[in-house]
Amino acid sequence: MREEKLLENAEEALVAEVVRRVAEKLISVQKKALVVYTGSLIGFVPALVSLQQLQQAGFTFDLFLSKSASKLLNVDTLRTVLAPGVFYQEEQLDRAPELLAAPYYTVIVPALTVNTAAKIAACIADTPAARIISNSMMRGKNVVIARDGCCPENAERAAKGYNMTPALKAKLSANLETLRDFGAALCGCDTLAFKTIKLIEPQSPTAPRARAADFSSAKRVIGRREVVSLPAGSLLRVSKNALVTQLAYDAAYQRGVRIEKEV
Repeated sequence: MREEKLLENAEEALVAEVVRRVAEKLISVQKKALVVYTGSLIGFVPALVSLQQLQQAGFTFDLFLSKSASKLLNVDTLRTVLAPGVFYQEEQLDRAPELLAAPYYTVIVPALTVNTAAKIAACIADTPAARIISNSMMRGKNVVIARDGCCPENAERAAKGYNMTPALKAKLSANLETLRDFGAALCGCDTLAFKTIKLIEPQSPTAPRARAADFSSAKRVIGRREVVSLPAGSLLRVSKNALVTQLAYDAAYQRGVRIEKEV
């Protein structure tokens, strides 16, 4: 009986070790990421800092630059700071964008432009960058997008003189919400590293979680104030036509609050 117990314990230990090694291998594969720059200058520096933080956490990068990104961004700075393994530029692309993206399980977009966000939200993929991002989402890969470059509520955009009507802001916000619904993980450029690591190294299923509470709101516009007043880990149900601002989504992410629209 004692021998059987020892064998049982040995088998359990062996299985646990195999599971641990497989998990480590899967995480390692996902830490080889394709970084896609689409051309926005907003949030360039903090996003670069976030990418450096990911490198410190064991990530390695290959880079893809759209034509706009190659013209607007400091390519030498990207090469020096990130030291990518492979550096792709749209004008020199020698294969289909989908083939280029195929080996990667993680795609990081440090700055998404308004134009590219609108195309992907409308299921239009007529540029290499849009094709890479769209195809990666279709395949269920880790797609992490810093929304600063296309967020209508971004303070840097307002400082540049943009004064959009509520209707236009709502449309741009809706594009971001659609990308989220498509499976993209959205975040600010300064939280890009945290969001990516959390996506790839999720909380252990055995770890204790805060008990969630359900709340509902009939408001037409859900802002940051509605979210920060809720307990962490809550579920906020809103009407299907409600406009949820990006500040509200930021606060929800920070507090672990889920926002769910009624069907």
